Amino acid sequence: MIIGGESLGARPFDLQWARDTQNVCFDLGIAFFMKQLGYYLVDKMGIEFDPKGERLENIPKDLRIREFPS
Repeated sequence: MIIGGESLGARPFDLQWARDTQNVCFDLGIAFFMKQLGYYLVDKMGIEFDPKGERLENIPKDLRIREFPS
């Protein structure tokens, strides 16, 4: 499952949605991939120089998961 907020012109995205999805994926044995925070959260969190929120250091530690299916 690939999850993340949208790029420019983004609709709201909530980190709890990502956490809830991560928990469901874990329970079902599905690979979880947090792609990006998206522009909405980057703007809301005041993150500079990462317009899509793709850099791992900007993603909360508990969501820095980029698994691939086996």
